[in-house]
Amino acid sequence: MGKMSNGLKRLFDQAIREKVVSLGDMAKAKQTAAQNLEDMPSVEELIKQGYDPQHAVYVNTLNMISLFGDEMSTLPPLHKMHDFVAKWHDVYQPSFPPMSPITKTYFSGWWLLDSTFGTDKETVATCFLSLLDHLDLDPIQIQAANNLSQSRMGIYEVLEGKGKFLELRELVTDRQLTVYCPSGYQGVAGHILFTRLVPPLDPLNYYVMMTTPYRLSAMQDWLAYFERHDIHPGTVGVDTRLHRHMKFGKKSTYWSEFVFYGYFNFTPSVIMLAGFPDKPGTQPQHGSYKP
Repeated sequence: MGKMSNGLKRLFDQAIREKVVSLGDMAKAKQTAAQNLEDMPSVEELIKQGYDPQHAVYVNTLNMISLFGDEMSTLPPLHKMHDFVAKWHDVYQPSFPPMSPITKTYFSGWWLLDSTFGTDKETVATCFLSLLDHLDLDPIQIQAANNLSQSRMGIYEVLEGKGKFLELRELVTDRQLTVYCPSGYQGVAGHILFTRLVPPLDPLNYYVMMTTPYRLSAMQDWLAYFERHDIHPGTVGVDTRLHRHMKFGKKSTYWSEFVFYGYFNFTPSVIMLAGFPDKPGTQPQHGSYKP
C-alpha cells in the first residue's frame, strides 16, 4: 500500500475511531453519497436496459470507482488526482467524435485505472481497493474492481466477428480471446484495434471490451513499433514489458495524446486513428504532422 492509500485509510480510521466528523457533516455526506448512488444504475437496471451481464457488473463497478475518485480526490492525500483530472477534462472534453476522439469510456479508464500519482505510483483504483474493508461490496464487485485496476489498453488483430462477439489476437503475445463488444462494431478480419479488455467473471468465459474500439493502421507497422520499444515477441519478460508500456506509456499522457492527435475519422461503433505515439509527425491532428 502506498503513501496516498495509507493517508486516506488513516483519515477513514481516525474519523471512525474518534468520531471527528460532526453530525451535520455526516448527514450531508450521507445525503450526497445516497443521491449519487441513487443516480448510479444498478447491475439489475443496466441488464434491463439491454447490457450484457458481465458488462453491467464492470460498468457498475467502474462507476463506483469514479464516484470514489470524484468524492475522495478533494481530500489532502488525493488532491493531485483532483488537479490532474480537472486539467485534462478541460483539455480533452471527453465525449465522442466529432467533438472529441477521447470518449468518456476511454477517459474514465485512463484517469481512474492507469494514471499514477505520488512517489508510489498509485491510481484511483488502487486507492479504492485499499479501502475495501470500509466498503460494502459483493465478492463479484471486488473481483471486478481488481480486474479493472489491473487492466490496460492493448492492440489486437480481429480474426472474426460473430454478432456482438469478436475473436481477437493480441499483437506480441499472440493470445486469442473471445470478446463481447458493446459498441456494435461487427469486426472485419485483419482490422487492428486499440482497446481495453477485462477478463471473464466466473463462470463465464469471454472478455468484455470497456471502450469504443479505436482502429489503427496495418499490423506490420505496429509490430515494428513494438520492436522500436524493445518489446519483442517470445523474449523473456515480454509480458511484463508490454503490460507496463500499454498501461503507463512513456508518461501519463502518452496514449491519451496519441488518441487525441491521431484521430482522423469515425463511425458510431469504431474510431479511426493514424500514426504512432512515438512519432508526432505521423498524427493527423498534431502541429508537426507531415502527410
